[in-house]
Amino acid sequence: VLDENKLTQSKDLQKNFEIPQIVDCKFKLTYFHKFEDTTEALRITTALVNSKLSKSLKKTTVLVGDLIGARLISKAGSLTSLAKHPASTLFSVQRRHCSVLLNRRRPKYGLIYHSQLVGQFSNKNKGKISRMLAAKASLATRVDALEDSASFELDAEHTVKLEAQLRVLEEGNIRRISDTAKAKAIFEKYQVKNEYMQMAGPSSDQNNIAQKTWELSNCIETISTMDEIYRYDRKEQQDILTAKPWEKDPHFFKDIKISALALLKMVMHARSGGTLEVMGLLLGKVAANTMIVMDSFALPVEGTETRVNAQAQAYEYMTAYIEAAKQVGRLENAIGWYHSHPGYGCWLSGIDVSTQMLNQNFQEPFVAIVIDPVRTISAGKVCLGAFRTYPKGYKPANEEPSEYQTIPLNKIEDFGVHCKQYYSLEVSYFKSALDRRLLDSLWNKYWVNTLSSSSLLTNADYTTGQIFDLSDKLEHSESALGRGFVLGGTDPHDRSTVEKLIKATRDSCKTTIEVIHGLMAQIIKDRLFNHVGSNASCDSQQK
Repeated sequence: VLDENKLTQSKDLQKNFEIPQIVDCKFKLTYFHKFEDTTEALRITTALVNSKLSKSLKKTTVLVGDLIGARLISKAGSLTSLAKHPASTLFSVQRRHCSVLLNRRRPKYGLIYHSQLVGQFSNKNKGKISRMLAAKASLATRVDALEDSASFELDAEHTVKLEAQLRVLEEGNIRRISDTAKAKAIFEKYQVKNEYMQMAGPSSDQNNIAQKTWELSNCIETISTMDEIYRYDRKEQQDILTAKPWEKDPHFFKDIKISALALLKMVMHARSGGTLEVMGLLLGKVAANTMIVMDSFALPVEGTETRVNAQAQAYEYMTAYIEAAKQVGRLENAIGWYHSHPGYGCWLSGIDVSTQMLNQNFQEPFVAIVIDPVRTISAGKVCLGAFRTYPKGYKPANEEPSEYQTIPLNKIEDFGVHCKQYYSLEVSYFKSALDRRLLDSLWNKYWVNTLSSSSLLTNADYTTGQIFDLSDKLEHSESALGRGFVLGGTDPHDRSTVEKLIKATRDSCKTTIEVIHGLMAQIIKDRLFNHVGSNASCDSQQK
């Protein structure tokens, strides 16, 4: 303890404060045990409160979070009492009344000001959005208290409207400029200046570097806000739906463009599912033979480690979300769906092929996107694939896959049976200056977790599974080669055996490179954060 105190305290502090020479270990151990007991009690209490809130205050906690919901019920006394209070009394002014009675300093805002949604806004807009959120939460509490059936329409409508208000408040009047060259030049001039001023702050350097690295790794293209890709022409889309050119050519759609905002939302949703599959819907449009994904949203479905299917609640939520989005000006229709394959690559299984065929028969145009969140963390680049199925009875030409990917041994049979029933689309990503604010608000919430996490620890189970899978593949190849020698007449250089060994070598190289990248990242972070103080002290001693 004395050594740790000497290392952490500077020389000035050591002169002013005397370090105790005798440490009572029993006294400290007693407090350590009390701290552990308190931590365990806090964990149990938190889990109990979250379980109670998920049953009684479900819609309100979706808007304001579990902590704020618990504090609101604590102030009101019960859910029924909370539903009787208007937004102006409980959410905004309740803490002011309490401070006046207790003779304390009056706070500027109420409990709602500290919710996670309000924290995404700039300081000048926090007061406005807190009052808007208070009105929505007040209505949600009454629905929680009085409604018996579980419906997702109110959640979807409130979420979409608040996101639209976020875009309006943060962007200001930036959408009202005309399409003339003069207005475009003025917009680009001051937009670049504004970006420079915002990136110049020292506190946001690491955040911007991490975000730029992610954008460069995934080749995200920046386009002008006035580009045609952001304009939705209802008549043009209706003409394309009437013509149905994809029925004449099974390979009609060749490319897909995904906005950076939709990409980030899909990756965050897939990562939150862990080892379980998740599912969501894509909103967008069609331009010639290119499918354009403008936005995405998650669906409330329960998945397993091998499959995910939408049920009645998911379809109800899907319909409510799309209708609410159109009310706030997002006119794009559903253009596809996405789900995750945690740890076993981007391809379509037998169930996925059946689901996509059903969607293409009744909801064309439709695309299926598969994301692997585990390999995304290992590689540092989004592992994503976009696919469309062939019509029933269509036999495609023998084509080699565009890019090799590792398939686990227990999934090879499912992959091989259905690999000729669909084809992949060329994927590209784009963003605009208007998307930057929303990307920043999303990135600010999670970039610290990305910096503090380690792919070696996060994907330890995945790496171990890759090594075991590689061992099984080598054993299968060895046994096949041994059977050939026993039967006689089998060439050791047989094409199928050689291909299996080549694929095993590729899998081994891929796993090794991912582990080396994880070690390099750990070494860089260790040199960056743990050796700054020691280097500074060495320099001062040399001087």
